[in-house]
Amino acid sequence: MSEPSSSPNAVRLTTEQEAVVDAPRHVAVTASAGTGKTLLLVERYLQHLYSDQLRPLQIVAVTYTERAADELRERLRARLRTAAAERPEWLAELDAAPIGTIHGLCARICRAHPQPAGVAPGFSVLGEEEGVIWRLDALDDVLAETDQALFEGPDALPFSAAREALATLLTEPRLGQAALDLALDKEAIAQRGELVEDWMREATSQPAWYEVVGLYESADWSGYGKGRAELKRREFLGLAARCSAGDRGAWIELDRLTVGRELNWDRVPPEDRPPYVQGLADIKELCERVIKFSTVDPEVDARHQRQLGALRELFGEVLARMNERKRIAGLLDFADLEVGALQALADDSVRLWCARRWQALLLDECQDINPVQAELVAALRVACPQLRVALVGDEKQSIYGFRGARPEAFASLRQDLVAADPTTVSVDLTTCFRTHGLLVDAFNGLFDLVFNGPDNDRRSITYVPQTTLIAPAPSTAVCFELASLAVRPDAPPTDPRSGESINVVRPHYYWAEGAYVAERIYEWVEGEERLQVHATGHDGGQRDARWEDIAVLVRTWNSVDRIADSLAALGIPFMLGGGASLLATTEARDGRALLDCIADP
Repeated sequence: MSEPSSSPNAVRLTTEQEAVVDAPRHVAVTASAGTGKTLLLVERYLQHLYSDQLRPLQIVAVTYTERAADELRERLRARLRTAAAERPEWLAELDAAPIGTIHGLCARICRAHPQPAGVAPGFSVLGEEEGVIWRLDALDDVLAETDQALFEGPDALPFSAAREALATLLTEPRLGQAALDLALDKEAIAQRGELVEDWMREATSQPAWYEVVGLYESADWSGYGKGRAELKRREFLGLAARCSAGDRGAWIELDRLTVGRELNWDRVPPEDRPPYVQGLADIKELCERVIKFSTVDPEVDARHQRQLGALRELFGEVLARMNERKRIAGLLDFADLEVGALQALADDSVRLWCARRWQALLLDECQDINPVQAELVAALRVACPQLRVALVGDEKQSIYGFRGARPEAFASLRQDLVAADPTTVSVDLTTCFRTHGLLVDAFNGLFDLVFNGPDNDRRSITYVPQTTLIAPAPSTAVCFELASLAVRPDAPPTDPRSGESINVVRPHYYWAEGAYVAERIYEWVEGEERLQVHATGHDGGQRDARWEDIAVLVRTWNSVDRIADSLAALGIPFMLGGGASLLATTEARDGRALLDCIADP
């Protein structure tokens, strides 16, 4: 049993979930999508109440969003209502229990201990968007008061570049300062140089390198056109030889090299071009790390280091003046909350305060925490030696790298738990409750190739195959397709209804993804590959798919326009939802039109 008999509304758990709930002290959970993570958090929380005899005020539950925190609290409230007669204080405490985001926890610490945290008593917290606006406005004001001579001279950092760098560094000041210190550390600079040398040798010893170089060596395009493609071929071979000899400048030139245009100009047969274009792309992928850290001219590198030194000095000055502005205004942003809580936890009295209050920690979405937040969790464990810790995350779902999230922080926290207590339980949840077996099998095959395939030496994540308790769908139709699009610059999109080329004004590569999606949707609804879907209602059964049955999900909003253009070109009705700029929505445009009419009847 995962839950004591005194627990109301006990639920059935899988063997993996039971191992997590019943873990005597620390537990680290890798929970893939749809494996019952929220249920697991609820059951672990209840286990602390019923078995460990803790109170809600003693259990810290940290989620990534306020919405997730509210959902967790509501689920706990529903489970505890039947125990209200026996333990009424649990429901009373639940509303005040520390269930929220990591920034909510930081705010709780800072409000209780403003002096050790170095913050103003009674501070107000800037929301994410408010913080960005305030920070940029304050940065412009501070820079306007700065001596402009700092941005003049041959070695000076240009004002626009300095402002852009400062705006980025100020989003996470602690990490920004650490990055500048590392960039200027002489030992680290020497190590980076040695590392680049190793990467150069590694890249030029790969089988793919020899295959592509051999491919170009065996070619001869001198008989085509004006010989421009042949000159590019020889240029590539020369650069490849220089790269093999350790010439760092050659790597930069190789990254800028293109060959597709010349092959097109000299009319090399289209069917002969793809291996050379793709081969050059493969070589550039091998070069990616080398190019990122290579320097071409020692003097350029020296000037860069001087500019970094000036930037670090300017950053320290700007940060101090902006912090003073915040102190006077009584404002903190999310980064300030993290730094303040971390600073407070270095104080003995604050650590004692935490130790007396908190006995357990549930940390959700660990793959999306940043290094400062990971440091904060480690500081909490030091402050509360008795803390029972449950880490839940999945490196494969880390999507907030642009906010400073580092999935390796999850692995580091997990290793620290095991090192501190060898009885720590590590569990991979592998039972999916969201979809049927056909789709799970398809994803298992794909992700096994991606994470455990030939390139797995470049990844720190190992994929564990998933299972499901849901029977396969009754339809035997293909439920999963993986498309790899080879874009030809001379092949415009075609209309699947007539087979004729569509006259477009945008470059053909712009249409590749959108045209594929639009064509597949057309085939499913109006074409020969009619898609069958489950019919709703009393009779059940199946019916032909309609336009409204299909949804298109994209990774970034940048892909939406090209897909929308392709759908419109084929006459497919669609509706955009979410992700767009607020001012680009229909409601915003209508509101602006109304205001324009009022202003100028």
